[in-house]
Amino acid sequence: MLMWLVPVSVFCIVGAIALGGGPVTIESQSIPRQILGLCATLVAYLVVWGALQMLLVRLLPLGGSIAIASVLSIPMFPFIAVVGFRVVGVRTHRGAEQHHTSAG
Repeated sequence: MLMWLVPVSVFCIVGAIALGGGPVTIESQSIPRQILGLCATLVAYLVVWGALQMLLVRLLPLGGSIAIASVLSIPMFPFIAVVGFRVVGVRTHRGAEQHHTSAG
């Protein structure tokens, strides 16, 4: 059970950087839907990480499989986030929000 602290910690760090500090726009009028989308993203991330770790534990010792699964799952995070948010009906867009200005 203790080994699940690693992917949850990695999710918190990568999620904060990718969703909070990155150029990602989350379109939803409902804050509960955004929270559900984040929870669905966490579940999807843990499924991907768990699958990677189970495949790698056959080749590497436990510590190595945890580390390599964590490193391999980081680049997949944007795709996992899109799927997690789509499950609850929230759209995500890459790129900063466009502010319309009038030239007049």
